[in-house]
Amino acid sequence: MYKRRIRAAALAAAMLFLAGCEDNSTSVEEAAVGQAEVSEADNGDSPSPGIVGGTAETSDVPEYSNGSTGRKSIKPPTDEGKLSILVSTASAVNYEAAAELFESLGGTAELTYCAENNLYDSITSSALADKPVDIASFDNGLMYPYAVSQSMLEPIEKAVDLNSQRWYYAIPSANMFKLSGWHYVLPFSTYSARALYYYSDMIVSVTGIDPADYVASGEWTTAKLDEIIDIWHSKGGDKALAGDWGTPMYLRSGSTVVTYDEETAGFSNNSFDPKIAKEANRLYKYKADGRVVDAGFMNVTDALDHGALFYSAGYEEAKRKSMRPQLSAVPIPTDDGSQSVYYAKIDGAVLVKGIKNNDSARCFFECASTVSALPQGELGESFLPPYSAKAVYPYGLGIAPKLSSDSKKPDDGFPHAAVPLMYSAPYYTGVWDQVCIHFTEPITSELSALNNRLRAEIAKNDAEK
Repeated sequence: MYKRRIRAAALAAAMLFLAGCEDNSTSVEEAAVGQAEVSEADNGDSPSPGIVGGTAETSDVPEYSNGSTGRKSIKPPTDEGKLSILVSTASAVNYEAAAELFESLGGTAELTYCAENNLYDSITSSALADKPVDIASFDNGLMYPYAVSQSMLEPIEKAVDLNSQRWYYAIPSANMFKLSGWHYVLPFSTYSARALYYYSDMIVSVTGIDPADYVASGEWTTAKLDEIIDIWHSKGGDKALAGDWGTPMYLRSGSTVVTYDEETAGFSNNSFDPKIAKEANRLYKYKADGRVVDAGFMNVTDALDHGALFYSAGYEEAKRKSMRPQLSAVPIPTDDGSQSVYYAKIDGAVLVKGIKNNDSARCFFECASTVSALPQGELGESFLPPYSAKAVYPYGLGIAPKLSSDSKKPDDGFPHAAVPLMYSAPYYTGVWDQVCIHFTEPITSELSALNNRLRAEIAKNDAEK
């Protein structure tokens, strides 16, 4: 099983560093002058230094992926061995290597690629063109639970024995996508979806503090983040938080706007949870105090080169360190510094409704589990929470907009697809309780429609046992 590497740092050394911070600090304007010029070659095409796919060598099997079993234990498919697989270009799983291994076992895999946000539509269009997809990479969004409600996905159990030792490591993450005993997503690896990127030289020269030192000493808390932001603004900085910061920062509460209840076999509105309100109102205050960058940026270097202090983004941005050696990253902070809760990123796959060669899917999934990789390298560590940390997944992102796309918008102009808007609500000034009250009716309506469809789908699966 994977165990996070812990960067050792002496607390005394960290305190000595902080003690000398104030006298050596500069203003934001002075620090900006010292920054390197923006590279014209910064086009995002450089290879990632972290996530890499394996090859068809047994020695390359990541130890976290399937325990004591590996490629030599994968049995060939017992059916036709043919699969059509739709892959997101954002997937960190090396599907080419998985297909190569699958084919060495007698199977045939046809890989088709699309953008992550087009997975759902691509599955639909392929079915209409009589070229159905058998397996698709998981899109960390609309695929769950909406696609289940639309009778688009088969339970993973139709192809895989999740009680086997091979999948022991995946069960905690798979259980986040469990409906009445059925699992609809098979995770190959799970890690933090977001971290805070920054330029180490810029932040140290202005604030005298490197957040990485707080991480090393176990003191990286929300209060320390606020301290750095306050110093930044006192030295003339007019921007602080940029990127996708709202959702990951309030998910550290451990609660989600929408939650699933096994007893009722349905999703319910959890937006009034006091833990969510605490985080959301803190983020509203960031906005009101001018701590949030309104402008959109293309990527992390675009944001930081234009003066943002922190940029919240996924591991894919780590590749830009080859162009900006000063690029650093730290986890999203928590109140107590424990990093005990995190917004989960899932590298996994789903089984598409109508698949005929289920044992081929079993074989391919086992192949794919050996070529999945967690973030690696210096920046990758910020995406690897402690093994005991709680993964939290924002189900609301997969409940609309398509579920209610045929519904009319309310008179005030808010889209009826309320749940996704709730997740981005902290970007706007306001009070969370007022937002919750405003969206109670549309959320109730959306969840009612979703739950009715999910229960009908689950009943079908139960009948086919």
